[in-house]
Order: sequence, then C-alpha cells, then structure tokens
Amino acid sequence: MQITISRSVLTDALVELAPIAGKNKVLKIFDNIKFVTKGNKIRMQTSDGEMSVRKYVDAESIDQDGEFLVDCASLSAFVAKVKGDTLTLTVEDGTLTVKHQKGKASFQTMPASDFPEPQQEEEAVDVTIPANKLGEFISLARNFVSDDGLRPQMKPIRAIIENGVFEVCATDTRKMFTDSVRLDGENPDTQWYIEPCAFTSLVKACKGQETITVKVSERNVSYRVGATTIFTLQTKGNYPQFKRVIPQNHTVDVVCDKSDIVEAMQRAMLFAPDSRLIKVSVSALAMDIQADNITKLQKSVETLTCTSNAELVFGANSQLMLDCLNACASDDVTMEINDASKPIVFKDSLNPDRTALCMPMNLVNPQ
Repeated sequence: MQITISRSVLTDALVELAPIAGKNKVLKIFDNIKFVTKGNKIRMQTSDGEMSVRKYVDAESIDQDGEFLVDCASLSAFVAKVKGDTLTLTVEDGTLTVKHQKGKASFQTMPASDFPEPQQEEEAVDVTIPANKLGEFISLARNFVSDDGLRPQMKPIRAIIENGVFEVCATDTRKMFTDSVRLDGENPDTQWYIEPCAFTSLVKACKGQETITVKVSERNVSYRVGATTIFTLQTKGNYPQFKRVIPQNHTVDVVCDKSDIVEAMQRAMLFAPDSRLIKVSVSALAMDIQADNITKLQKSVETLTCTSNAELVFGANSQLMLDCLNACASDDVTMEINDASKPIVFKDSLNPDRTALCMPMNLVNPQ
C-alpha cells in the first residue's frame, strides 16, 4: 500500500489524536493509531479504552484499500520534525516507511484487527446542537464536576434535551453550574452524560464548527463534528435532582463588580490556605471580605463597593465562590441570597439562563 498525503494534513490529524493514544498504561494496544484507507480517504483512529476518536482526512492518492496499526507517539514525533509539502507512506511486510523531502524512517506495524472498535447500539437517538454552545458549556461546567470516586455519576456533565431546550448541569454537591439554550429544528427528548475523558477533545473539536450531531443510546454516546467522531460509554447511576437545589425566590440582591471581588478573594485566600473560609459582610453600599489565619495570627479585610437591598453576614469557601464568579460573563455579578444557610446563587446579565451556585460554610464565633 502506498499513500501520498500533505504533511500538514497528517500533522494536524496526529496532533488531535496523539493525546488520546498512550493514556491507557495497562493495554499497550492503545499506544497505536489505526489507519483505514478507502478510495482517497483515510480514517485515523485512537482510543484509551474509555473514549475512541475517529478522524477522516483526504490523501492526495492511495493505491489500494487496507488497514494497519502503528505506534502513535513515535509516528507523531517524527512527522512533527520533517519538512516538505508532501509525505509518502508505504506499508509492506509489516513495516511502514515514511519518506519525506530529505530522508525516510521505518516503523513496525501491527494487524488492525487487533484494535477494538467502538460499538454503537442500533436503538439510538440523534440530536443536533450548536457546536459553539456545547464547547462553551463544557469549558465552564468542567470546573464544577466531582472528583469523588465513590460518586462516579457526578464526575461527568449531565446533558438533557427537553421540549427543544438543551441544558447542562455539573455539580459536586458543594457547587453547581447550569446553563441552557433553545435548539433550532426538531430534536427528540433525551439525556446523557458528557464524560470527563471527552471534555478536552470535545472542546477542541467544536472550535470553528457550526453544529455537532450527538447519537445517544443506553450504553454509548457518539459526537460527530466536522471530520471527527468521538465515542464514549455512558456512566451508570442516578443524577441528583439538581433543579430542586436552586432557590425559586430570594430576599437579598447583592450587585458587585466581578473583577473587584475576584481580586479581593484571591488576596483573602492567602490568609486561609487550608480552610478557604471567608466571612462576607454585606451592607447597602459596601461588602467586607474577611479571612483569618489563626495559626499565624494574621488577618485580611477587603472592602468593596456594592449595592444590596439588605444587610447579611455569611461564610463561604473562597475557591467555590471564585469558580462561580468565573462562570459569569458580565462585568457586574448579582448574588441572590436568602440567608446564611441557603445556597448563594450567582447570575450575570449576559446569560439569563446561566446559574452558578455554591453552598455556604458555617462561621464559628464570627467577630
């Protein structure tokens, strides 16, 4: 088999696929990339056992259909260093020879039949969603998922399509993020898990694309965007009834400048490196953020300008609050609060459907 292909086309594909290959440290078969040729098309595929990624590229010419495996890291490292516009790949007697402008290199190949293929179930639901929205939602929501191995169903992002609205949720029970967008066209109601193993690949694949087609079955999910298809398994387990956590009414509105409060909290965190506990005191026109380091007898107090319709004192984990603030896009952020024991809800004016919230922390003998 002989393949003539643009060096830049092959390089770009390897850059996208190489981070997946080699992640599985137990099964060495996943160190390889699979090449399947048909006509002048090449299907390149990698997997880590949890996720598989297929990438279709155009070759300048291919003299026959076929398939083979080759070590992804070795091929990627070599192709990244060569020059010239065109590469010639020749597969013969278990060896891949890559010829470039000034030389060539040989790599051992393996039978492609040894590489496991992702299996999509026949009974599946197809939906089409805006690629830019999916990429944006994942980029923000990934900071709210759990890293607790005892609750695997809370490690992914929950995705739901209902009555033409696409909604995502991510939570670790201490903080939560939700956002939604109304979809164009007809899309059936369905729900699935966006797995952590696919976060980075999906965000990259969505850039510059208009739409992404998601195929959801009981055990598998596939994402087809442009020339790339990503396959994942479905997490099992019941997801929390997250909408019940969001307060439907609130008594206190606090409006503050996002950049001011973020910078103030970052300074305050220096004085509470372990607990992350801060004390927030809100009055009509000002907000005080206090942090105490009892061990070193150090204290920090930051005073900011804000507007509030009531006075309130509450405790919070500064890192959780920062995650919520960073999920807001507008310069001014509104905190909606009922009392010191209820969730703190963050809203921004640019995204009315977006909600970030965190649970408060108890203040012990606040001074």
